[in-house]
Amino acid sequence: MTKKKYCKKQKFFNVGGRLQPLRTPLCRDL
Repeated sequence: MTKKKYCKKQKFFNVGGRLQPLRTPLCRDL
């Protein structure tokens, strides 16, 4: 079984070629 998560949109900033979230993403299982 695979759990799908819904995450609210958020802003990202580039760090070392990777996108890091400014805040911890708010996710919930669907």
